Amino acid sequence: MNANANANTTTDANANANAQAGAGVAGAGATTRLQTAMRLSQAQSGRTVEWMTITPELAMGWLEDTNTNNRAVRDIHVRRLAEDMKAGKWRGFNGEAIRFDSEGRLVDGQHRLWACTIAGVPFDTLVVAGVDPEEYATIGTGIRKTFADFLGPMHGEKNANLYAAAVRLVYSWQAGELGANRWDAPSVSVLEQTYHDHPGLRDSVTFAAGHRSLLNQSFVALIHYAATISGKRDRAETFLTRLHDGLGLTDTDPVYHLRKFLAAQHGSRRKAHTGYVLAMAIKAWKAADPGRQIRALRFRADEAFPELEGK
Repeated sequence: MNANANANTTTDANANANAQAGAGVAGAGATTRLQTAMRLSQAQSGRTVEWMTITPELAMGWLEDTNTNNRAVRDIHVRRLAEDMKAGKWRGFNGEAIRFDSEGRLVDGQHRLWACTIAGVPFDTLVVAGVDPEEYATIGTGIRKTFADFLGPMHGEKNANLYAAAVRLVYSWQAGELGANRWDAPSVSVLEQTYHDHPGLRDSVTFAAGHRSLLNQSFVALIHYAATISGKRDRAETFLTRLHDGLGLTDTDPVYHLRKFLAAQHGSRRKAHTGYVLAMAIKAWKAADPGRQIRALRFRADEAFPELEGK
């Protein structure tokens, strides 16, 4: 692998020049110590560690020449990474590396390299060469972080799992994909942007977390949030409270029919698809908001997914 000829690396000269210029003395000192430790490690182990800018051309060259013994490519994951790279949301400064073994074969990073070629933009990363082939089995075996893991420790949010599910629903709602059967979930970067774009969702998550209901709590949060944006928060809270307690319902009330459907679901071994349940909930909410009376609540297979106000 001729990495120096194909990519920009952080050199000792640059680090020393920065240190001598007096800018960020503590940072420069830490950088120098890190580089010294890396050089000592490389001398002892025969491995190399470099900070590099990977261009689409370099990525394709590595994929063609060195990607000979790797796991199958997951196209959905590649597309997700490429979207982040193209949108400028890729974060490559987290210490994860592109890794090659001692025989020059790529053992970690093929999805990032394929994403780079698709996005057509470069990205910065650590590149490690000389990994013992026997260590391949230990690469990528850690537990993958979910978006909820970011909401809790990084943002201090309570009810992180519920909040994460609600953010995914808001993303799908805003993208017009609530009823779509998507296998490729949005990336953490996309979800984090949605989280920042909708700070008012926090109140709806808090309401849902404290509201016991037959309806999925993330669906409660979505309906509550959409209604809040539309200026119908009080009506939505009345709708959701009546759905929970069942008081004063008649057999022509949309809430009655939704509650009957949800109760049957809880006692059934054949559960309806979550998208179907959400569609029924939205249809009931849209019928109950103007106070319509209905004889039945249905969602047909050929019917368009019901729209929520508030976008």
